[in-house]
Amino acid sequence: MMIPVRIYANLNIIVDLSTTIPHTVFISINKCRTSQAMNILNSIFSDKTLVNEVLSKSRQKSLTRDEVLILPGDLLVFVPIVLSGVLRIVREDEEGREVFLYHLYPSQTCAMAVNCCQSRKKSMIKAIAEDEAEVLMVPVDLIDQLFKYPEWKDF
Repeated sequence: MMIPVRIYANLNIIVDLSTTIPHTVFISINKCRTSQAMNILNSIFSDKTLVNEVLSKSRQKSLTRDEVLILPGDLLVFVPIVLSGVLRIVREDEEGREVFLYHLYPSQTCAMAVNCCQSRKKSMIKAIAEDEAEVLMVPVDLIDQLFKYPEWKDF
């Protein structure tokens, strides 16, 4: 029997439960090859080597309205760059109420996600799509390597 399973807020997989050890059959994140991602990255960075490295190693994900991309407590394996739409970034206060922090618009990334990735700490924020959105998911393992590019440091 095949069932969808959500691992972290950012990764959906299909698991085959007919075996004694479930295994991944399909990952629903598409390899980034779109002109939209290329256009956004080219608007941010002039270094084509940097753009090509990010595109070749990142994934693109479509989000529906109110879909959660990052949850508090997630161990982040990616840093999102918004390609289209808007993400709302919130955190919970001591009483469990959501506190709005900021919005992310196309060509922007979440500074708190970058910080969590670099320090290998769990997320303290929640990222939610305001409407339909597309994000480029840059793997955490790539982030440190990208600091060799001056433009990435400035970004």
